[in-house]
Amino acid sequence: MSASITNAKPELAIASLKPIDILSSQYSLLYANLQPVLLLSIVLVSFKSLVNDPVSTLLGLAAPIAILQALYCVVCLPSAGQTPPAPLKPGQKKKAAKPGQDVWAKVVV
Repeated sequence: MSASITNAKPELAIASLKPIDILSSQYSLLYANLQPVLLLSIVLVSFKSLVNDPVSTLLGLAAPIAILQALYCVVCLPSAGQTPPAPLKPGQKKKAAKPGQDVWAKVVV
């Protein structure tokens, strides 16, 4: 029997490893800087109970941390398939953004 060789395209694998830039809105930048502080403060506040009873503490912390992560995805990351807008050239006016960007598209995807 001969072993089958799959030809994976290395360009696609490398292209998918690029980091995703956060949105440039004021709220997304604020939350992107605030989120690490919130996550660390949760651990620091619950440290004593984490040492005494780690299983129940970690189970109790799973939901708040998941909510913080989901909030980060909705507020800071672009929708799936959406490319961030190109940077403005000097003197170019900013286009009016859609009021209430499709938040549900971010949540569902």
